[in-house]
Amino acid sequence: MAGWLTIARQEFRGLLRDRRFHWLCSAVGLCLLAVLIVGWQQTQTVRAQRTAANAVAREHWVTQPPKNPHAAAHYGVYAFKPQTALAFVDIGVDEHAGVVAFLEAHKRHDLTGAAAQDGRTQRLLALTAAGVLQYLLPLLIIVLAFDALAGEREHGTLRYLLSLGVRPRTLLAGKLAGIGAALGVALLPAAVSSFLLLWWLEDAPWDFVRLALMVVSYLLYGFIFLALTLAVSSRWSARMTLLGMLTFWAVSSFVVPRMVTDLAARWYPTPARAAFDAAVAHDIRQGIDGHNPQEERLKAFESRLLAQYNAKRLEDLPINPAGLLMQESEEHSNQVYAHHYARLWLAFEQQVALHNAAAAVAPVLAVRSLSMALAGTDVFHHLDFADAAERYRQPLIKALNEDWAYNSTLATDETYVADARLWTSIKPFTYAPPPLTLALQRQWLALAWLGGWVGLSLLALWLAARALAATT
Repeated sequence: MAGWLTIARQEFRGLLRDRRFHWLCSAVGLCLLAVLIVGWQQTQTVRAQRTAANAVAREHWVTQPPKNPHAAAHYGVYAFKPQTALAFVDIGVDEHAGVVAFLEAHKRHDLTGAAAQDGRTQRLLALTAAGVLQYLLPLLIIVLAFDALAGEREHGTLRYLLSLGVRPRTLLAGKLAGIGAALGVALLPAAVSSFLLLWWLEDAPWDFVRLALMVVSYLLYGFIFLALTLAVSSRWSARMTLLGMLTFWAVSSFVVPRMVTDLAARWYPTPARAAFDAAVAHDIRQGIDGHNPQEERLKAFESRLLAQYNAKRLEDLPINPAGLLMQESEEHSNQVYAHHYARLWLAFEQQVALHNAAAAVAPVLAVRSLSMALAGTDVFHHLDFADAAERYRQPLIKALNEDWAYNSTLATDETYVADARLWTSIKPFTYAPPPLTLALQRQWLALAWLGGWVGLSLLALWLAARALAATT
């Protein structure tokens, strides 16, 4: 134990005296602190804006003037997606995905209001703490560790150390611990600041667990690059180690993700907006797969309604059939939308699965998926909110249609209006994001590959120790 601790202390002290270490760690550390603070300020602002927007939308709903319930169904309700507290660490897809759902009769609208779509993106190139850790942290590790063993060999001290009886695995463990500790000291202020900023947001305790898991995931990510750099440095020259690891960093961080994105769009394409709307409209008219056309379906419903009330004409019904016919159409369109959105969601999930599978050659894809999932800003959280808004829309429209149907008749249809008693009887939209356990279950493949890369890194260190032992 004392052997590797001694090496770790020497490596740690050497790095602290290295001006290169000071400049590089100061640059990355200050950049990380800056994006954390800017992200926190923006998250705080956005959260307040969306909370206020939801309150205003509710006020508009309950204070709307008396009107026909179906007119109120088209007046609609706006539901704003709440900003997660950890968006200040990883904004995920939120910059590009919609944040507000308009809920009205007959239609299921896509979420709109994405910052990147209307020019409100305030963080240049979506620079976040997660982005700094995913791209700059590996670069910092490579630059600091590429000559940790190669430099010892080129200066003749490696053979001297091994000749003194220092075991190769002890040397590697000491180098790993010393460089890791120095990096930890440099990045500790940013880690502490992230917990303090989260505390100032006054969010749920589970968010601290999520943040702690994010820290662990990035520690593992950094360990992967440090271990691989040391393993390569034990065999190659300093120049070749630097070149090789920089190539791996560039390819795995930029080339592979770009290729996977293109392949995902090609293998699991999503329909264009116009084509999607046309397919939905066709199935509403003709029925899914051409079965149960709308006209025949509504005629059959009218017949059942007349039989139920033992009436010969719709005008003789003690209720207003228009409301029930409207709800019948609504039920069918809900099925059509569910069918098409399920296929669309499946394509999104397949694209995400391909990205996670590609983490086999690019560890950044694994840590990126985990980071967004823990922050609550990944694709699955976005789709969950869209589904929650739809689950609210359907009972809302049903309540309005049934009020219209059971409180008026065809004779009084023109004069019947609902008032604030109906509007206030409908509960406001609330959204509870998926629990942490479900978020992690959805990212099991990313978790597996991150663990696989850690295992590969340990194997590389073990092989490097054996190779060094063979040279003594």
